[in-house]
Amino acid sequence: MRKVEFPSKDSPLREDVSLLGNLVGEMLREQGGEALFRTVERARQAAIVRRESGREEELESLVDSLSPDQSTWLVRAFAAYFQVANLAQKVHRIRRGREYLRRAHEAQPDSLEDVLLQLRRQGSSLEQIRELLDRMLIEPVFTAHPTESTRRSILEKEQRIARRLLERLNPSMTPPEEQACLARIRSEITAAWQTEEFPAMRPLVRDEREHVLFYLTDMPIASRYADLAGSQGEPVFSRIREEHRRTVESVLRLRQSQTLLERRPALRRSIYLRNPYVDPMSLLQVSLLSRWRAGQREDAELFQALLATVNGIANGLQSTG
Repeated sequence: MRKVEFPSKDSPLREDVSLLGNLVGEMLREQGGEALFRTVERARQAAIVRRESGREEELESLVDSLSPDQSTWLVRAFAAYFQVANLAQKVHRIRRGREYLRRAHEAQPDSLEDVLLQLRRQGSSLEQIRELLDRMLIEPVFTAHPTESTRRSILEKEQRIARRLLERLNPSMTPPEEQACLARIRSEITAAWQTEEFPAMRPLVRDEREHVLFYLTDMPIASRYADLAGSQGEPVFSRIREEHRRTVESVLRLRQSQTLLERRPALRRSIYLRNPYVDPMSLLQVSLLSRWRAGQREDAELFQALLATVNGIANGLQSTG
């Protein structure tokens, strides 16, 4: 993978993602065999070529050549990486929060304390701040969405991995304790891989899988989904493309930035690292949808592969916006 520079404050995140990625690679070789591991690496490298040079032929040829069963295993492999990467990011946020708590004189950027201090520096009085807080509405939202469907048993395994990662924040941990902790993480990764992603009952909302990635900002990939609708898709997608252009221009103007996420380098790097894993799943989903439609939507194996792409893509986008 291309070398991506991280600021020193995010070095622990890079180390955690690298370590967990290696554990996933070991698990894939053990559970799926060398052939699966080589296919994953081939897809990842082809996605990097697509991003850097615009050449899509190798990646398209690969995804079109995969059977439904091979497609399912490839998506599950990428999803396994995203699961641990997402957990590493959550733990890193906890790590960074603790570091700021140790510095009593410094508020964490973008935190409520930081906002209040900025208001005070700008001359806002206590009464003005109180009035502002009284007008605020904080409303928790619990969303049930087919792209976020995860079995409870898998969630429980992810929670156990997160606990082990938090244990590793303890500076007094000895090398034997560290090895035991990593072994438990590796065991949970393997157990999650061996767990069926979906319950026996089909999701009630099936059609959304065809539209899930229309919200991606990668317009070349989004256009592939529009192509599935034939001549009816272009009028709609042309409006989406134009609205996307106007939205990007507005955001850059309001943020006074030259590029998106210019002021959020950590998130930008995260997306940069994830794209070589998300792109193959997106193109694979388009290919599977085309094949499934051509088969009168009756191929159960294709349908299962499609469900796998929905879950895999959702994992890939979970912490990126």
